[in-house]
Amino acid sequence: MITEYMKNFIDDKEYYIVINFGVSGYTLYDQMLLYNALVYPLQPEIVISFLGTDWYNGFFGCEHLIKTHKMVYSTGLYEIAYKEFCDSDVPLYIEQSTNPQSYNKNISIDDVNTAIITRMQQFDKSVCSNNGKFFAFVQPMLPCMLHWTKEECAMRDKERERFNKTSASMNIFVDNYILNCVKDFKEKAKVLEYCFDLNEIIEKSNRESFFTNHWIHCNAKGNKIIAEKVIEILRQKGAIG
Repeated sequence: MITEYMKNFIDDKEYYIVINFGVSGYTLYDQMLLYNALVYPLQPEIVISFLGTDWYNGFFGCEHLIKTHKMVYSTGLYEIAYKEFCDSDVPLYIEQSTNPQSYNKNISIDDVNTAIITRMQQFDKSVCSNNGKFFAFVQPMLPCMLHWTKEECAMRDKERERFNKTSASMNIFVDNYILNCVKDFKEKAKVLEYCFDLNEIIEKSNRESFFTNHWIHCNAKGNKIIAEKVIEILRQKGAIG
């Protein structure tokens, strides 16, 4: 777990308390809702957000919520729950994942990234207004790595075969979209001093096989490097001593 490794890289362990509020599958928008609901009263000095699932979720949501209201949300949480509540038979994009063409074609990369940055700026303002400092990190993802190890190539081949049976649309996204999504995002976000791409940072390290189980989740070795780099950036920015 990244937060556990972060604790080890902090010099003043008695002063800093690292709390993990991460929820699997949450987008930046979901994280901001969680911060406002549970974390805001705690007035944390530093708030860290990791981005990754935003891009996948962005192509399976409602185009009106994403284009007009700038909401990239966890479709698998909200839409499915609401469908069950309404006892509806309307098919959802996220439920058709075995169909490689099930994503919402009315949503573009620009739509998703504009929504992400809009909410990121809102998140930053919320944290700063609460006397905190906000940092956003694009988490390492295998498709964004320039060089793959043999172990990672083998893992992705097995994963691709498995996804073709259970989540073919995920393969389409991972193989054809994610790299362009991140490139476009970085161009739009380059003026944001609190946003960093961990893919670039990890790629420059003496990298081993970090993706041995999933394309978006690093193993323990990768998480340890991520934690070290995050703490290093916080020090460079004067957020911690």
